[in-house]
Amino acid sequence: FNEKNELNIKELPNLLEPRTWHSMIFAPDKYIFIVGGSTKTVELYDIEKNTLIKDSELNEMRSESTLCLVNNTYLYAFCGFILHQTFNCSVEKCNLRKSVRIWEYVNFNMNDNIQFFPSFFCVSYYKNDEIILVGGNDSIEEKNKSYIIKVGGNENHFDEIKEFNKFDDKKFGVFRDKLFTPIDVNYAINIPLIYGEHIQLILLNMETGEIEQKFYDDIFNDE
Repeated sequence: FNEKNELNIKELPNLLEPRTWHSMIFAPDKYIFIVGGSTKTVELYDIEKNTLIKDSELNEMRSESTLCLVNNTYLYAFCGFILHQTFNCSVEKCNLRKSVRIWEYVNFNMNDNIQFFPSFFCVSYYKNDEIILVGGNDSIEEKNKSYIIKVGGNENHFDEIKEFNKFDDKKFGVFRDKLFTPIDVNYAINIPLIYGEHIQLILLNMETGEIEQKFYDDIFNDE
């Protein structure tokens, strides 16, 4: 919108390769990564130059994967699904600081012999080099599994993963929004639209990991 409250729409360059169910993430200060979908390729959009280039290629096809940029260095692609098939159980990451970017599989150091169940995860920073994956998928028995991941220092260190049990008594639907949005230094929110006029707001304390749910019904009803 401009100062006259008029909506300006700018046409961007076409993608180099047609894709559906892809994921996108902003990388400060001027890039957007367009990852996967119905293809393994990754494209890079330069906001300032208004240009698109082929950046890299995933090891596996993954649609609607959850993306997370850690310390402006490592771009993670969590799970997703294989188009018209099933969930993708693997996780990949790419070091964005390398001149030639190559995606590699993430090798988890499994604590307490946990099992990792793929899902439509929603991601948030927790603290230090840790991130939280909040599960949300109503189509499998092991739904709502959440995990905390401590990111390894470099390619030679395993990422550590363990279950994050503070959410066990919470019932989440499928997350349409894959990111928790920070609202201050301690809190982040996620506002997925569940069904029709029923909205669930999730408030996450990024220091303690505590979560608060609020439900809003008939918010569009004038009565």
